[in-house]
Amino acid sequence: MEMNNSLSLLTQRHMEHSPEWMVIGTSSRHGLLCLACGVELLEDPNTPTMKKKFLLGEMGPSFKDSSEVMTEFLISHEKFTWYLVDILFDIVQENNEHLTEKSSDVLLQVCCQLQSDELVYSLLQKVLKKIEASTDSQQCLSVLSLLSKLLDALPVLAQTLMEDNVDLLKFLTSELSSPDETISCLAIRLVTSLLVVPGLPSSDTIITEICRRLFDIITAASSQKIIQSAVGLLRSLTEVPEYVTVIVDVSFSSGHHTFASVMKKVLHTRKESLQISAVQIIGQLLSQSNNLQSLAEKLLDADMAEFLVEQLSTTNQVLLSSIFCSLLLLTESDKFFSKCHSVLGIDAILRAAEQCLAMNYFDALVYGLQLLCVIFEKHPEDQMLMSGPDLFKHSTVLLTKCVQLPESKLLLLGMRCLHNLFRKDYLPVPVDLPCLTIPVNAAVGVIAQFPRPLMRGVKRQHPQRREGDKQNSTNHKLAKQEEAILCCVQLIEKAFSIACAISDDASLYEESQFIAPSHEDGCHDNSSLSSYTNHLLGLLEKDIIPTVMINCGIFGEASGKLFTSFVRTLCHCCVMDVTVDFVEKLASSSFIQWALEIKSKYYTDSGLCLSVDDFIPSLCTKLLSPSPNPVPTSSLKAAMHHSRGAESLCKLLTEDPDMSIHKSSDQSEASILEIQDGCLAILYCAWMHDDRLVPEISLLEVLILYMTHRSGNKPSDTSLKHLLFLVASVSHAGNIAIQMEGAATLLHVIGEAHGPAIYTHNQQIIEWCYTCPGGTTRFASEMLELWVQNLKLRDGDDDEDGKVAEGKEVDFFTGFVSSNQKCLSGLLDLFITINSEETISKIIRILERLFEDASKNQASLSNLMDDIMEKLPRMQAKVLSSNKDVNTAAVSSGLISFLRLVTTVYTSCTDAQQVNSSDLKLIFHVVKLLGPPESEETTDIQPDQSLVMLNYLTIILLQSSGSGDSRVASVMLSSESLLSSLQETITSNQGRRLDVLYTTQKKVRYQSIYIIALLVKLCASFKLKPSLLLKIDADVILKSLMDKDLCVKVITIQLLTILLDVGFASPLVHTTEGAQQRSRPDIDVGLHLSASTLRSVFFILQNMLLQGSDFLSWNCVMCLSSLQQYVSKKNSHLADHLLKQPWNGFLIQCSLNFHQDSVPPAWLLQLLSLVSDNFKAWDPSSSF
Repeated sequence: MEMNNSLSLLTQRHMEHSPEWMVIGTSSRHGLLCLACGVELLEDPNTPTMKKKFLLGEMGPSFKDSSEVMTEFLISHEKFTWYLVDILFDIVQENNEHLTEKSSDVLLQVCCQLQSDELVYSLLQKVLKKIEASTDSQQCLSVLSLLSKLLDALPVLAQTLMEDNVDLLKFLTSELSSPDETISCLAIRLVTSLLVVPGLPSSDTIITEICRRLFDIITAASSQKIIQSAVGLLRSLTEVPEYVTVIVDVSFSSGHHTFASVMKKVLHTRKESLQISAVQIIGQLLSQSNNLQSLAEKLLDADMAEFLVEQLSTTNQVLLSSIFCSLLLLTESDKFFSKCHSVLGIDAILRAAEQCLAMNYFDALVYGLQLLCVIFEKHPEDQMLMSGPDLFKHSTVLLTKCVQLPESKLLLLGMRCLHNLFRKDYLPVPVDLPCLTIPVNAAVGVIAQFPRPLMRGVKRQHPQRREGDKQNSTNHKLAKQEEAILCCVQLIEKAFSIACAISDDASLYEESQFIAPSHEDGCHDNSSLSSYTNHLLGLLEKDIIPTVMINCGIFGEASGKLFTSFVRTLCHCCVMDVTVDFVEKLASSSFIQWALEIKSKYYTDSGLCLSVDDFIPSLCTKLLSPSPNPVPTSSLKAAMHHSRGAESLCKLLTEDPDMSIHKSSDQSEASILEIQDGCLAILYCAWMHDDRLVPEISLLEVLILYMTHRSGNKPSDTSLKHLLFLVASVSHAGNIAIQMEGAATLLHVIGEAHGPAIYTHNQQIIEWCYTCPGGTTRFASEMLELWVQNLKLRDGDDDEDGKVAEGKEVDFFTGFVSSNQKCLSGLLDLFITINSEETISKIIRILERLFEDASKNQASLSNLMDDIMEKLPRMQAKVLSSNKDVNTAAVSSGLISFLRLVTTVYTSCTDAQQVNSSDLKLIFHVVKLLGPPESEETTDIQPDQSLVMLNYLTIILLQSSGSGDSRVASVMLSSESLLSSLQETITSNQGRRLDVLYTTQKKVRYQSIYIIALLVKLCASFKLKPSLLLKIDADVILKSLMDKDLCVKVITIQLLTILLDVGFASPLVHTTEGAQQRSRPDIDVGLHLSASTLRSVFFILQNMLLQGSDFLSWNCVMCLSSLQQYVSKKNSHLADHLLKQPWNGFLIQCSLNFHQDSVPPAWLLQLLSLVSDNFKAWDPSSSF
């Protein structure tokens, strides 16, 4: 059957044809087709139509499948080819619905394979002649269809047709409105193919006519096919820039069918393809219009924006993108915000953008965010945009999600939208602070993940020098990261500006609505505006500032904008009510120098320069705010306005006020004196925080020249304060001559200025006063007094940070005083002359620190002792004059501190010191204070105060006894009140025997015991008579001996030793016992203490020998020796009993075994000599 189908296409003359005419058909892979027979069949009018149709169906695919073979054949048989084209064209002209389309396809296939210009041109001429000869469009329908296919297959033919056949376009234009839908669509198709030829625009008349006919077609058509064709042609026309102006003129000319009404009809078709085309037409017209604003206004007047917004309910990504783009172009006109319903419009746009985000339509979301960004930025302040707090919150939530997306473009657009959204007129009242904080946190979180520095190790290259896709990708990523940092900095700037607006306008803010998350435990801080501000400061300090500063050198084209926004943010921080600590951190981090360098580098950027001119004055004003008379902000701004960098500030200082170029008669402008005051203030703030703007020697020379010019025109006290500090800070950079010149000039300019008004509490001042040649003692003393007055000494309950900060200052001063003899002498003189108890206390604290530090160096301690001992009498006299009345007020803290100091001084003495008259007066004063109060108005002495005074009396007693002076002991023994107070202290509040807490009361009690011990010894040495006999119970002594505290034991042992040495015959102390303890009169005869008490003492002392302390053991042995001597004199039988106990032998043996590998201590040797001749050999089996 397949062969029959193939053979049926052969004619009777087939045998006469050459085999080269045979080709493979498409009915079967082995079917044969003879081209010669095919032509004969096609030209034969008697051939059935269906057979011709079948033949044409075989020829077309055969040409295509055997393209190379057929091409060679057709080229080699040129006459046959032309003949075949003529036959096929004749078939096309017949308008046979069965043959026209297939013959056109074969004809098109032949033309495309041959690519013969002559053949194609000939065919075109035939087509055109047919069109010209036709009197009815129906007659040339098939030819027009062929022409359309030729233009589609060979687009270059359109240029030939447009150049040579202008009437063809007119004919086609006239057929656009044909009542036959087929002809109309075909005409539209041909016009579309002809008008898109680049560089060959048609006349405005034809375009105008085409547009009018298209508008009429769309308006009157009921078929979507014709509408789609017409809209397609219109969209093609809008893509040609040369046609846009004509289309716009036609669209809005006076007529029944306007462009807006036509587009509205298309939008109402609800067919997405038509809607997309309509929206794109609008976008094309707007984007290519020469007068965009005028066209946008016309469309807005026709309510086109509202129609576009209504279509945002679609889910088609292309349609959403097109609508967003068209609306974005319409925003170029200010009427957009009044014509388009603001509330409904922004709500619909937000919903559409949210839908794009939910469906991952990121391309459409990009255009949506661009539209939101422009709306938020350009919307007039006098028109409401946010209908309520929910809409604002909805906006921030959506944009926060966009910021958190991984797509860099969406991330950046989200940040820009938030930046434009943060406007005062958009904020709900009261302001919802969490809505502001959450997106800011998200934005900062993005840049916090960037490497620091950005793209570590990658250098920015010129685009023409980049090599490789990898480098291009890296630089692109770097640019995106820079842009993200820029957007984030701009966003946080807006957040700070809102905080400023809220603080200025109380109506915007309501307490207890912001809850800032704690950085440590997740708890919440107090709800307040300050919490919101502190939260922003935390983000700025933790992430923004480090990111910007570490990448300063690699920022590209956006660096100017970024630095401008960054500096403005810092400026907001300075003008707000923020802590001074943050501002001081900025100054200490060299931000003044950085800002001046940025201004010098980008001096052509007026916005950045103005930002710097605002930031540095604001920063300095905040730093100088604690001062009583700070430099006016206007002077600071004037200085910044006339300078480009740090060198410019110094240059302004060198100008002579009488000859300055800045001397102006205009009262609105700052004078050179005001400018110089501002320059000094800026340099002062920088140097105060170790920000060295210029080399020190250069600044010193500038300051000397400035002071020379101002010698006749004295600066204000504030400027003198700044000048003094600056000179003191840089004076060491010059040689001796320059230092002396600077000091002399400065002191001349200062003159009789009030010291506190020009003083700065900084170590540079005190160092300069005592090290710079050319200074005066009077000025140095005045500065030293101010230094001590302003010195902050920590209390015991200060926090750790305070201790560290204060410790550095005190460490410096004590180190400086210890190394500078003049300063130490001045400090001691200040102690003598000052009348402030607080200052005296500070000096005492400093001297105590000096002794503490000097104790490690014998040479330093010796020098310190020499200076203090020389002036100690006058210091004591000063203290006594300040504490004359001891009965009407509490003991001053200054006196207690001084007593502590004197105790330290005498403790540090290697040799015994003579007691002078001032010592005796002070001792008498202290003794009187320790006595019972003489009136009810007198405040009781606290335990810690008593302890200090007892320590003082102890060290004085030791010093006086060492030098053989009995006056101190006499003063103390003559005071009945002191002795009674000591007795009461010892015998009352003893506490538990095994109490191990060494409390202040316990220290006072046993320090009193030690004083009594010393007085007992001195009474015996100097034959003194006390004013009162002290009675001490033996039980007190025994309990003290069994105390667990080592010091308590030693002190009690020493007292007992002294009492034993004097045979309990001291005129000061009398020991007593209860009746039960003296139950054996026969044994206790002649003893001041009972035998049982003495045995208890003996056994207790023996037990303490093995407790591991050599010092305790030595005192025990001394006490045992004194006890043995005392008992031997009073009761020899008891003495033998004590010394010949078997326990003594065991004690000696244990002690020797313990020290068998080392040199025996002195107390063990003493113990051996005490009992070796008296104890019996120890027998383990013996019983006790």
